[in-house]
Amino acid sequence: MRKIFKGWVTVETVKDRIKKLCEEQGIKSLRKLEELSGVPYNVITKWDRFRPSAQNLALVADYLHVSTDYLLTGDDKETDKNDAPTAVLVAVGDNETVLLESFRELSNKGKYKILMLISEELEREKGRSSVSVS
Repeated sequence: MRKIFKGWVTVETVKDRIKKLCEEQGIKSLRKLEELSGVPYNVITKWDRFRPSAQNLALVADYLHVSTDYLLTGDDKETDKNDAPTAVLVAVGDNETVLLESFRELSNKGKYKILMLISEELEREKGRSSVSVS
């Protein structure tokens, strides 16, 4: 925990909350949590100094069965499916349905790899579309 000297307030960091959850769930180290959740090596240890990416934070929250809000703020520890926002129905094609169903079957590490591939492909396509032809 960090101590902030404005009025001697103790502030619990994202990393502190994760450590506490690891202890409660019998996970021996942050390294082990990274391995189990699919977060790259040595990323969580830096979260007391750097802001976590939404993607990595979601992987950890999912693995620890808490909301990202809890990791960030300490509020709303349990994820409650009944309190989730109502889904908006959107028509999807067969390829999108297959993609989503396949994605749901993957481990956290597999999901992370797919998200990284999508991110890389979007960057490649963005680069191609920004080139103007005279």
